[in-house]
Amino acid sequence: YETNSLNQSDSISKQKFYGIGPMIGLGADWSIGCNFSIYADLSVSWLYGRNNVRFNELTYSTAGTNYCRTKNHLQACLAAADAGLGIQWQQCICRNIDLILELGLEHHRYFDFNRMGDCGDLCFDGVHFAVGFEF
Repeated sequence: YETNSLNQSDSISKQKFYGIGPMIGLGADWSIGCNFSIYADLSVSWLYGRNNVRFNELTYSTAGTNYCRTKNHLQACLAAADAGLGIQWQQCICRNIDLILELGLEHHRYFDFNRMGDCGDLCFDGVHFAVGFEF
């Protein structure tokens, strides 16, 4: 099987967002015994900031080579949502110091994040493991 293409292209795209804004959320912790509990977190935020978008494309064809480079700096407002669910263990190790271990799942979504053409959401899902001290 063979394919011949008259046009071939290489492109490199980068987008960086720097923002600041308020966050509102709720957190819950349900004790299930033996120092274990189930936790749930939910928050939303509104971020105002700057998008730095860079797009480089190199196209090869039988007619020649074309190079296109675009840089944009855009002001933007975007909404974000965060959610987490997991299990927590908490134990007092000294007088007023507690050791906390958490294991859970989390989801982060930035709405209409993509500024390189078609708008789209940016999502991150993953496993969360944390060790902390509370005093």
